[in-house]
Amino acid sequence: MKTFLLFAIACVGVTALFFIDVWLLKDVERKHQEDFLIMSETARIRLENTIQSRFNAVSALEALFIIHPRTKPEEFARFAQSLLEKNPPVRALQYADSQTQVTYVYPPKGNEITITRPMVLITDPKRGPFTRKAIETRKATLQGPFPLRQGGMGVVVRAPIFGGGRFLGLAIGVYDLPALLEEAIGDEQYAGISIQLADPNDHVFSGPEHLPGTIHRQNVRVLDQTWIMTSMPMEVKKPPQLPRALTWIFGLAGLTAIIIAIRLSWRQTARLEQTVQMRTKELEEANLALAQDIEDIQRMEKQLLHAHRMRSIGTLSGGIAHEFNNLLSIILGNTELALEDAPENMESRLFLQDVIAACARGKKVVQQIMRFSRKTPSGKTRLNVSPITKQALKLIQGTIGKGVEFRPNYSRNEGWVLGDPQEIQQVVVQLITNSVQALESSGGLIEVRIYTKELFTPLRVFGQDLPPGKYVCLEVQDNGHGIAPQVMERIFEPYFTTRGFGRNLGMGLSVVQGILLGHGGGIRIESEEGRGARALCFFPAAEAEEQQEAANGDVIAGGTESILFVDDEESIARTNKIRLERLGYSVTEALDPAKALAMVEEDPLRFDLVITDLTMPGMNGDRFIRLIRKIRPDLKCILCSGYNDAVSGEAIEETGASAWLSKPAKGLDLARIVRKTLDGAE
Repeated sequence: MKTFLLFAIACVGVTALFFIDVWLLKDVERKHQEDFLIMSETARIRLENTIQSRFNAVSALEALFIIHPRTKPEEFARFAQSLLEKNPPVRALQYADSQTQVTYVYPPKGNEITITRPMVLITDPKRGPFTRKAIETRKATLQGPFPLRQGGMGVVVRAPIFGGGRFLGLAIGVYDLPALLEEAIGDEQYAGISIQLADPNDHVFSGPEHLPGTIHRQNVRVLDQTWIMTSMPMEVKKPPQLPRALTWIFGLAGLTAIIIAIRLSWRQTARLEQTVQMRTKELEEANLALAQDIEDIQRMEKQLLHAHRMRSIGTLSGGIAHEFNNLLSIILGNTELALEDAPENMESRLFLQDVIAACARGKKVVQQIMRFSRKTPSGKTRLNVSPITKQALKLIQGTIGKGVEFRPNYSRNEGWVLGDPQEIQQVVVQLITNSVQALESSGGLIEVRIYTKELFTPLRVFGQDLPPGKYVCLEVQDNGHGIAPQVMERIFEPYFTTRGFGRNLGMGLSVVQGILLGHGGGIRIESEEGRGARALCFFPAAEAEEQQEAANGDVIAGGTESILFVDDEESIARTNKIRLERLGYSVTEALDPAKALAMVEEDPLRFDLVITDLTMPGMNGDRFIRLIRKIRPDLKCILCSGYNDAVSGEAIEETGASAWLSKPAKGLDLARIVRKTLDGAE
């Protein structure tokens, strides 16, 4: 066994050395590639700068005629001669008058045809388009590369001359292209790469026709044209052998030392084992005391296994709920579209309305599944305590005797807070349960009130003083036997328990106090023995939520903005595209977030709004939005998901979205949040 282990260690060590050697080779290749890219980029910059500097000869000729519009032929010849002496790649310099007829040419030699038969450039079929473009844009234009009359390949630069807003003529330069390129990239420093140049139509005019192997393509800006420069390394450099040899030598030496150290350690271990065997008998008695600990561990393992099972069930139910939400989105969207198209007196409208109502009920079922699977994001959101309290009362009323009467006193307009609905429900259930326990023997009355209270001075609650401000107060009062003074001092201690209100509490009121502290509030208990007890819970008040439902006659606001809708479900994308197009928007749908991202990269200003699903294969919606923000930080985005119906502003901000839309969404909700987001409303 030990021999096998040593063999395994040796194999692992040799394998590690092999991978290190491979990494060294890859690192050398990477550095060579970096050098190649740097050389290619340097060649591109050198080419652009050289061409631009040589084209300045035409700019100088243009300046001459702007300053001296009546330049004589002999003055032109002297000036052109000085320019040609300083710019070897220039074959000829010409001047065309305001009618675009070539009148001055230098040097005469080699340009006899141009001198003897002067042409009007703007009417020439080959030169006319470039001449007109230069005059219309008032910028120099480039024609070529093409074969020159004088022989060889060349390019022609035509710069319009304007003086006092009036067209005076054209300054023209004819350039020897091979000489221009030789001056720019003919140095020995570029001997390590092969360079090919092509026009925008991929017609190669310099360098090899084909470049096999690793190539690098770049755009070279030349006046109003863009050339394509393709470069390839001339040879692949071999990595140095010395570092590789040293790696193997030192690696094998280190591996040998490790194996020797292990063998020595085994000998020492054998001696220690003999000592341990002598002590084993003394420890056997101590092992009996560990039996109880083992039972505890086994019980904890069972609990952990149960927790894993519940987590698996939650994951499964969350996945089912997500898919069901997508189905509801398709059904709801298409049904609303069909309802819009159906005539007012058509009987099938009733059937379609029933389908929409069923979708709403289905959405509530999905939300219950979400809560079970714990897929809803944690965090506080703006909510109303009243419906949560009403739901808690329904849960409790079915479990208590007939002698206890509930008397609720609250309205839906009261009780807006920023909180966690599950934790607030836990507070309500715990307080009402305490009151029920206080009345279980004799019966009685429990009053539940919710109201808004403004504090102008600090209010003493358990463990702290609440600062002045506006609070929502949840009050639970019973007419039971009350709480004795000696019990009142300990009701918030964990695990303290007696009977009745404030008695069978256990962790109850301690948990309630912790929840209220987490919400920025507090709890206060008032009681007299024999006259009942009252619990007051204070939550910092929040602004009331705006009503989301619109009347049937409301007009849905549309627009003409451009929207990108991204969802991997084709039916959902298609349905919502039709919905938004009926509102006047221009909608582009994408089933792949990567393709949608490419659309934004291609034209960042194309879209005014992006609507994306949260859960998509390949790229989630929140990551998609963050990538879009890098391209265009001000582009507004709406994130859609069926995982939660109410998300806090902090959670939305973390995703990078401008707004959140719960799925399945009605057409009215979709229209409202789109318009609200585009208008920049908070």
